[in-house]
Amino acid sequence: MEKTREIVTRVYAELLNQRRLELVRELVAEDAVWVISPFGVVEGRRAIEDLVRELLFAFPDVHYYVEKIVVEGDEAAVNWRTTATHLGEFLGVAGTGKPAPCCGVTWYRVEDGRVAECRGVLDAFGVMQRIGAIPELVRL
Repeated sequence: MEKTREIVTRVYAELLNQRRLELVRELVAEDAVWVISPFGVVEGRRAIEDLVRELLFAFPDVHYYVEKIVVEGDEAAVNWRTTATHLGEFLGVAGTGKPAPCCGVTWYRVEDGRVAECRGVLDAFGVMQRIGAIPELVRL
């Protein structure tokens, strides 16, 4: 259980927050599958590394805060939030310079010391509103 917590924590602390893309090889299984809304199914270590690179390009100052992590065996669920500025293209929208905080929940399965599966949802709709790609809804 502690190994699972350590690996998942390193995804946020080192891979994402320290932008250490070289850790993808250490932390992610070669045949890993990530299913993350709104990006769909991302299969294989190389494709996952490309996705992480794209996110870090779009939000180069992103910082992840792990609000809660629950571990059971080789699985972990993480409730997280970010602070970020939209400076590069994201889902077809050129950088705006606007703040784009986000939150989400992600479930991980660790196998042989690497993330083998990841399924997550994030507030992409809210991010798109904050960067001006979708109008804010009228509140009643």
